[in-house]
Amino acid sequence: MPRSQDPSTQDGSGHPGPQPPVQDRPARDAGQGGNRADPPTGLAITALVLGIVAFFVAEIPVIGIVSFLLGPAAIVFGIIALRRKQRKALAVTGLVLGAVAVVVAAVVTAIVAFLWAQATGEHTVRYVVASDGPVSVSYFNGGDSVQERVDGTWEKEITYSGLPIAGLTVEAGDAGTVSCEIFMDGSSVSKNSGVGRADCASGNMEYWQRRFLQL
Repeated sequence: MPRSQDPSTQDGSGHPGPQPPVQDRPARDAGQGGNRADPPTGLAITALVLGIVAFFVAEIPVIGIVSFLLGPAAIVFGIIALRRKQRKALAVTGLVLGAVAVVVAAVVTAIVAFLWAQATGEHTVRYVVASDGPVSVSYFNGGDSVQERVDGTWEKEITYSGLPIAGLTVEAGDAGTVSCEIFMDGSSVSKNSGVGRADCASGNMEYWQRRFLQL
């Protein structure tokens, strides 16, 4: 028995009508005319994230030590991503941030180590006073302020542990000329003179610059 035709596919004469157009199937790959697939970005994104985190953490004292791990990891992932033809911009950015993070972490760690050594190290301070007559001297001995009455030239040397802080004040009751000078670890860090009074204090920028140059 012959199969009946769908009326929607027949024209008025009983013959099959025009068939609906067949849509073109998307190409299976770029070689067949379709859009080329984007390259993978997993390793490149990993390098970027590690680089960003390492860069910002590197600026934090003590915690920045973590950047010595995250920075090299970002560099490694960035290099691998470049070799595998992944997103170049992401990979290069992560690589560069990782390298900069290592440098920043090294600088911050060196500064913290220096300051820690200064805070816990031992220092020798020498106070020098010159006057035309009797004067009152106040100086810092590493823990407290001490006052003495001296006459003419006077020197005092003390040794203590902690920050390199020193202070010296000279007062002349008869308004005579006085001068003071502080030596910290063998270097002159403060010098002053005046009529009736002179003040000296350590911790100036020149002292710190010399100490940093010794690193």
